[in-house]
Amino acid sequence: MSAKRRFLSLAAALLLAACAPPSEVPATPPGETPPPVSTTPPATPTTAPAMTASIEGQVLVGPMCPVIREDQPCPDQPYSATITLLDKAGHPLAQFSADAEGHFHLELEPGSYTLIPKGPAEQRYPIPPGPIPLTVTAGQFVSLTITYDSGIR
Repeated sequence: MSAKRRFLSLAAALLLAACAPPSEVPATPPGETPPPVSTTPPATPTTAPAMTASIEGQVLVGPMCPVIREDQPCPDQPYSATITLLDKAGHPLAQFSADAEGHFHLELEPGSYTLIPKGPAEQRYPIPPGPIPLTVTAGQFVSLTITYDSGIR
């Protein structure tokens, strides 16, 4: 038992003894050592950890070529976007950014949310998609791809 715990246990025992009515605290004759006092701490209630859920995905921007041909692939490119998470009532809960490869991951409590992808400041393109409603369930994750419009046609 650590010294701090022994000290706290002793302090609690002395406090309890001082608060007890005189008939419950046996007197110790002068010069004698008092009997040991039980200092078993009461059980501490614990709460089970709340089940969490998560969303993860990738943000892309495309198209990246004005004309897409079968012999010349032109895949959408990763985009490091900023996204706001709203609760069911529409209140902002968090704002997060996708990494350089467009990936993101967010732990949430189960429930209904809305993602609001943000556009770049003072630029018209890429254009973010509209609000994205989603529901997450305890112990599961939602995987999604968020695609911004590059404006290339």
